[in-house]
Amino acid sequence: MAGKNSLKQIAEKTGLAISTVSQILNGRAYNYSSESTKLRVIQAAQELGYQTNFGYKLMKGLKTKTVAILNSMPQMNTEEYVLELIMRMISEFDQLGYSAYCSTFSNDPEKNLEKIRTLIGRGVEHFVLLGCPYGHEAIINEIEKNELSLISNSGNFERWVSNGAVYGATAIFRHLKEQTGDNFKLICQAKDVVSDCSRLQSLQQVFPHLTLEQIIADFVFSFPDIEFEVEDYLRLAGQKSYNATRELLRQFPKIGAIAYMNDVFAIGGGCCLLENGNEHFRKILLYGFNNDHTVWNFPLPISSVGFCLGKQAELLVRHALLKTPCREIVYPKLHVRTVNSGPAYPHWDETIINCTPQEEKSQLK
Repeated sequence: MAGKNSLKQIAEKTGLAISTVSQILNGRAYNYSSESTKLRVIQAAQELGYQTNFGYKLMKGLKTKTVAILNSMPQMNTEEYVLELIMRMISEFDQLGYSAYCSTFSNDPEKNLEKIRTLIGRGVEHFVLLGCPYGHEAIINEIEKNELSLISNSGNFERWVSNGAVYGATAIFRHLKEQTGDNFKLICQAKDVVSDCSRLQSLQQVFPHLTLEQIIADFVFSFPDIEFEVEDYLRLAGQKSYNATRELLRQFPKIGAIAYMNDVFAIGGGCCLLENGNEHFRKILLYGFNNDHTVWNFPLPISSVGFCLGKQAELLVRHALLKTPCREIVYPKLHVRTVNSGPAYPHWDETIINCTPQEEKSQLK
């Protein structure tokens, strides 16, 4: 059996007994080897290409030390901050001796439930769900029925670690109110014009005297939805945002600022302002979301909300391995970028605003 041969080779390489090697690689609670010894065994296992036999573990009722990280929609696979968050979690899980599956849900609740059942059949013991997938209630029931752990960054779940997006959006709209009064618009997809959209909730926080209908009428400019699954989301999103921005400028040529649902949309809108003939629009304030690298050096200053990914990854990993109550918020930061009057590089001045309920502010030059 390949597993036994591998254990023997690792034991010979490290000068340890096969039983000790097995205890370390399988995370036995009664193993009392030093951390240096455990590290030596793990490094030898990696060098020899050792792979855990999950089928054997399942038959014996042993722990597999596996976790599944799942995105709720395909477009998240192209979002820079999501990919970085996943890589940080994989690294932390690896340091704890856990293996990770990464996958994406569809817009079919039955297929999503079947995906969960398949992963459980493969021995996954812990689940991290990013976003809220279709059929999330059935998914929760299936995981709980099998007495496994589940953590998410969505408030639709019992246990969550939030990225504080609603606080970031509120900081944007509060800043826009200070800069332009009510002379700004939010460009979004038609599907985002719903009562539970975090952006609309944030607008209501900033303009509490307005009804939801008034908020939508005064501040929202929507374009047709992008399909759930598209081959090139980044290209299509940029194109649609470009077209929406052009139409917005035609209808509201004196607009003072434009906020977008994410940085991809903001880049598309910025490209519209950069076109020949649109020079008079280049003083319009632009706001994205996620603080992707692409906005840092865009020819026009784009302010954006950035998430504290290291802290999020740490908390998601920690709570993924537990079943205790968890409702934590990791507050983001608003990066306000303005034109730098001097020759300094980078060419934007940047003010960082902590998006906490207290709205603590600090500045970086």
